[in-house]
Amino acid sequence: MRIKSADDLPPHLRDQVQAAAASPKPSRQKFGNQIVEEGGRRFGSKWELKRFNELRQQGDAGLITELAHHVEFPLHVRTPAGAAVRVGCYEADMTYRREGRLVIEDTKSAATRRHPLFRWKAAHFEAEYGVQVLEVTRVRRTRHNREVRV
Repeated sequence: MRIKSADDLPPHLRDQVQAAAASPKPSRQKFGNQIVEEGGRRFGSKWELKRFNELRQQGDAGLITELAHHVEFPLHVRTPAGAAVRVGCYEADMTYRREGRLVIEDTKSAATRRHPLFRWKAAHFEAEYGVQVLEVTRVRRTRHNREVRV
């Protein structure tokens, strides 16, 4: 049986679907980040937007070229027969060229840089493409003006 709408469901399930649709709960991001939009682009956090604007300024100054946002790189594995099979993708926050070299950059908080899925994808990306992922974290100042990486 194919269900095309909530009307095709049994009455007890239809009531649950309609109740859920009537009162949607505001969703909270897993790591507490706030998704923001600017200039028609969607950023995963305020920190990512700030870093993109810093890189855009560097591009305007001629320090970097080919700045791109949310670039997907397919991840593959080899089968015993030698064929490459796509198993997922790594989405870089920003990519650009500095002095002719490709830089892959990911903005991270302390929690997200420890996340096992990110660790695996970054390691797989580095093994497949031979380019290291640059993790950019925020630097906060303490009361005594010492830098603390988070």
